[in-house]
Amino acid sequence: MEEHTEIKQLPIASLHQYHNHPFKLYTDKRLDDLIESVKANGILSPLIVRTIDGGYEILSGHNRAEAARLAGLDTVPAIIRDDLTDESAAFIVTETNLLQRSFADLSHSERANALAAHYEAIKHQGQRNDLLCQLSEFIDTDRKQTVRQSGEKKSSDQQTAETYGLSARNVSRYVRLSKLIKPLQERLDNNEFPFLAGVELAYISSKQQGWIEKVLNENEGYRIDVPKSALLRKTLSSEELDYIGVKTIVSSNEMPENITTQGVRIGNKMLLKYDYFRSYHTEEEVENVIDKALALYFNQNQ
Repeated sequence: MEEHTEIKQLPIASLHQYHNHPFKLYTDKRLDDLIESVKANGILSPLIVRTIDGGYEILSGHNRAEAARLAGLDTVPAIIRDDLTDESAAFIVTETNLLQRSFADLSHSERANALAAHYEAIKHQGQRNDLLCQLSEFIDTDRKQTVRQSGEKKSSDQQTAETYGLSARNVSRYVRLSKLIKPLQERLDNNEFPFLAGVELAYISSKQQGWIEKVLNENEGYRIDVPKSALLRKTLSSEELDYIGVKTIVSSNEMPENITTQGVRIGNKMLLKYDYFRSYHTEEEVENVIDKALALYFNQNQ
């Protein structure tokens, strides 16, 4: 990257946000703290940009640029990278944000879009150790240790899962969640429906998701839960449902008739397999243990 490390002062007015930025910008105290830091110390880490018609597109440093503008600066230090493919540019946008932020602090939609971009970058370009190492030169972070040795061969889903401390199943869920249209992603971030319901909806076409969004806009009292989302996915995938049918399901306050809950019997072989149950004797006691275990499991996997 040495040939690309020349730092130039660029006018803030010439900077534009990345065209498909998947992260929310800082607000409130976090933004105020960054503004005060910029006023006191200036921009410590240069932005990374590329040339576009009418100025420069920010790849790394959206929050620094905004803080600098609000702090009254006219220019910011930046590195211009015009040698990048669109995929490499998207990789930089995603990785620099994830290197600088805690993954746990991201909203569901930010996690989904970031993981999808990371997954695609690895899948189509192979391991981007070169870019990761280059980016780490400009970011003070412990995430350097996550850069893999070039000799390791792992699938893109394995790499993505291990990088962010997630199970492969949850990586798949988040990658699928990136297929949700933006209005539904915003509703998920606002806790208007459960994470797993969002995953179900993400299997539905964008046009049909638009029907769901329209129905939800018609009445703030409408709610989507996991059974409703599962029924919507099942029915819409077979094209048995139109807009009116979607509205009927979403507006219903009762479990749809064709969604049934089947009982599951746990035999003695399974119960005796674990010593935990040996101290419980009544059916109610065993059910309480299973109920708590399942609650813990599903909370960890959402």
